[in-house]
Amino acid sequence: MESDIDDLRLVEPAQSADLIPTTLGWEAWCIIVTLGILALLLILLLWWKLSKRSRPEPLNQAALAYNGALAKLAICPSQQLTATATECSIILRRYLADLTDDPAIYETHEEWVSRHHSIEAFCQQHRDRIHSFFAELAVWKYSPSDHGDDPATIIERSRDLLKTIHMEAGQ
Repeated sequence: MESDIDDLRLVEPAQSADLIPTTLGWEAWCIIVTLGILALLLILLLWWKLSKRSRPEPLNQAALAYNGALAKLAICPSQQLTATATECSIILRRYLADLTDDPAIYETHEEWVSRHHSIEAFCQQHRDRIHSFFAELAVWKYSPSDHGDDPATIIERSRDLLKTIHMEAGQ
């Protein structure tokens, strides 16, 4: 009858130190090192892919100024000649100020034209074209009559001058 009863004797539990192998074989070390290197390579690959994708191409200051000026010319008001000429003048002056680090954007036409050092990096042909167009803008801005000019033409000519200046600057 005793065989039917569970053995209730206390048995000493195994030592936890006896369950851990005392030394790892070289095969185990090779596997551990290989898995570590693969994990490190995977982390580096993911970091490289994510950093490359999330970082846009850097634009230089001239390209940012050019893109900003084109965007502003695209929304320039074209109802009144005086308002259009004034806005185009400010847009072009802002671009030139950003391009040449010239802080005097709100000078009078005469003050701006009298200072030649702000656009001296351009060739003479483009300097003459800049001066000529700004003189025309001054006439349109300060003249009491419209002279029959179209505001859309002023915007287009401003855009052409902007592209020419930008190409001259080598951007």
